[in-house]
Amino acid sequence: MYTITEICNQAEFNHHQLALEEIDKQWLNKKNAKALDFMVTDRNKVNIDDGEHRIFIASLDDVPLAYILFSRSYGEEAGWFHNLSRHLKSAPMGTMQAINDVAIERFQHQGEQYLHFGLTPMADLNITSEIQGYYSKTFCWLVHFLQKHGDKVYPSRGQRQYKMSWRPQQIIPDFIAFEGGFSLRALLAFLKITNSL
Repeated sequence: MYTITEICNQAEFNHHQLALEEIDKQWLNKKNAKALDFMVTDRNKVNIDDGEHRIFIASLDDVPLAYILFSRSYGEEAGWFHNLSRHLKSAPMGTMQAINDVAIERFQHQGEQYLHFGLTPMADLNITSEIQGYYSKTFCWLVHFLQKHGDKVYPSRGQRQYKMSWRPQQIIPDFIAFEGGFSLRALLAFLKITNSL
């Protein structure tokens, strides 16, 4: 059986970097994807000692199989943000849920009130959430098309199912805006900035 541990300092985090890089590499290859920029935290820039990030690792015989990186969130609902999660193909079913269970138990014990799961692109799209008079019909059509047929672009159904398994208390819509309105050029620039292309 695997063990789940929290990495509590930068030296310990650095010790695991090669194993975490291998997990990232295999996870991205399995998804046939590239690492995203801008929208996803660069794990290599994380400093565990600053208190802004926490990482929990599942290991089997001291070999990391999976991890979840949490980042501090602020505001009225301050707590932790489920930022980045990756696993090897060989990780047993339920490994990610087990990591979350350990992290949530620890957060609750420490008096944390909120765990945020963040944006799931192309999930729960709803015309009632769109700001009337300010949304692009073309962009809406494109995103709805990708929601239906775009699991190769982004596995939103699987991500949504995983997040919903935690029975969230709130689901808040996120919005994307383009200066000067939507254009294909602006969308391509966004996809380029995030390394999606």
